[in-house]
Amino acid sequence: MLVKTERRRLFKVIHYLNALTTALLCQFASHSAWSDIQQTAQTTAPLPVQNMYPPMLRFYDPLPSSALQAYSESLGIELLQTYSSIYEFDALPDGKLLVDMELYSLNLKLTRAFTSKTELALTVPLYYAYDGFMDSFLRDYHSTFGFPNGGRELRPDDEFVYFYNDPDGSESWQGQEGWEVGNLAISLRHHLISGEGWSAALLGGITLPTGSRKRGWGTGKPDIAIGGVVSWLSSNWFGHVEGQLLHPFATGSTATAYQDYARLSSTLGYRLSDRWSLMAQVQGGSSPYDTSLQQLDDTPWLVTFGARVAYSKASSLTLAFTEDITHETTTDFTVTVGLKFDL
Repeated sequence: MLVKTERRRLFKVIHYLNALTTALLCQFASHSAWSDIQQTAQTTAPLPVQNMYPPMLRFYDPLPSSALQAYSESLGIELLQTYSSIYEFDALPDGKLLVDMELYSLNLKLTRAFTSKTELALTVPLYYAYDGFMDSFLRDYHSTFGFPNGGRELRPDDEFVYFYNDPDGSESWQGQEGWEVGNLAISLRHHLISGEGWSAALLGGITLPTGSRKRGWGTGKPDIAIGGVVSWLSSNWFGHVEGQLLHPFATGSTATAYQDYARLSSTLGYRLSDRWSLMAQVQGGSSPYDTSLQQLDDTPWLVTFGARVAYSKASSLTLAFTEDITHETTTDFTVTVGLKFDL
């Protein structure tokens, strides 16, 4: 278990980041000159959510995009903080896979358009995995409302474990508590066509294998993605439908094979005002794994409800809560706080 000083350091990091968020929002809120396009772009972008289940984080999971977003030569900066509870296993006590942790993540996304129709983005993910503090609360919560507990009663509360034992040995991993760097991602958005109140864009991306393979945060090989998004806006209602096909260059082993997979998302939102919007989002797809374990092979699907407030033409704050639709290859829940601003 982590010592108390290490936990205090984590919460200090979160505290300082939230203080920075508040300061930046106050700074950018002073800019009062808004255009209709900038207001729309701030409030109608999809929720910046992805599946935080660690075995899935080994592969590329693009954040949902908007085809309505302006292609700006200003540097866009997005800070995404998430907190998740994860508990999955195939068998106890001698199973192949066990994931029992709470996970804090900090993603830094930098975006810039290089032409009037083409935008590139770099995403740098950092993870902090540890034993956590919510097991007892979640067990009581599930019991009170009659929800399945997922076998949490079979393990000690607030104890970190993350491992996978491949029968061939070549794809095994053993996680550890502390900070980890995920796979860096470079993504592309290119305008294709647009009409009155709608637009379509080509999407693409590639990951750099910076996540640790032996600790279960990467495969040691890049992934590539190609797809598209269609976005629409009608009065106060708006939506996005996105699909991408992804190819992992990692081949795995005989018992743990990897395969092409898909990522899909659909967002429906309503603008309460020029600055406030509410959204519901469903996302998921197929699994990159081909093994004998449900906890790796099953399709991951999530539902997210969120709100966004745009403080100015240059800054917005997003709050979101994500629940699992399918249980074996997703987190129990994820809370997301996102700050986006332009320089």
